[in-house]
Amino acid sequence: MKLLKILLIAIASLLVVTGIFMVFNGSLESNPTAEQMEKVRIVGGAFLAAGCLTGGLGLAIKSKRG
Repeated sequence: MKLLKILLIAIASLLVVTGIFMVFNGSLESNPTAEQMEKVRIVGGAFLAAGCLTGGLGLAIKSKRG
């Protein structure tokens, strides 16, 4: 269970960092349209949400004591 908890938190960290990068930097096209920028920000928000949910799940897992 401890390995699963660490793995979920690591995945969550990667998702959150990727989401933040996408939201702030937007599309990496040389001349992006407004539609491309909006799509990248929506996907970045989805990455942030998925990362937060995954991190919450990882933190909710109880370790066995004994």
